[in-house]
Amino acid sequence: MIFNNNESEEKENYDKKRKRRIGYAISIFLIVGSIVFMFQIPLHRYKETQKTGEYEIVSIQESSQVHGEVKVSRYIGKGRIDTEEYYIFYYRDGDCYKRGKISIEDAVVHEKDYGKPEIIEYTRYTYTKMGNAILDFLAMDGSRPEKRYEIFVPRETIAQNLQ
Repeated sequence: MIFNNNESEEKENYDKKRKRRIGYAISIFLIVGSIVFMFQIPLHRYKETQKTGEYEIVSIQESSQVHGEVKVSRYIGKGRIDTEEYYIFYYRDGDCYKRGKISIEDAVVHEKDYGKPEIIEYTRYTYTKMGNAILDFLAMDGSRPEKRYEIFVPRETIAQNLQ
C-alpha cells in the first residue's frame, strides 16, 4: 500500500509539471504570435512638408572678407568649414541684421524677375501610421525632420564664373 501511495504522488506531480509546461508553451506561442502579427501589419509612411520660415536677405558690403568666402551673388556668398560648403547671407531680423549660413547640400538657388530676395525654409516630417495609438507609438522610427531651403535672388545677380 505504501508503494501505491508514492506512485500516485509521482503521477500527480508529473501531471502538474505537464500542465505547467503546456501553459508555458501556450503563453510563449501567444506572445511570439502577437509580436509576429504586430510586425506584419503594413506600415503607412506619410511625409509632410511645411513652410517653417521666411527670411528677407539683404546685401551688405563688408570691409573684411571671411577666409575662404566667395561671392555667389550680391546677396549670398559661399564659404567652407572643414569639408562642408555653406551659403552665407545676411537677413533682416526685426530692426537689425543677422548673418546666417545654410549647407549647400540643403539649398536650391533660384533667379526671379520681381520681388525682394528671400530664403524660404521648408521642414519635411515623416510619420508612421498603423491605425492604433499604441502601435503608432511603438512604430516611431526616430527620424529627424529634414530641412530644405529655397533661395530667391534677382535675375542677373549670380556670378557665372566662380573659382
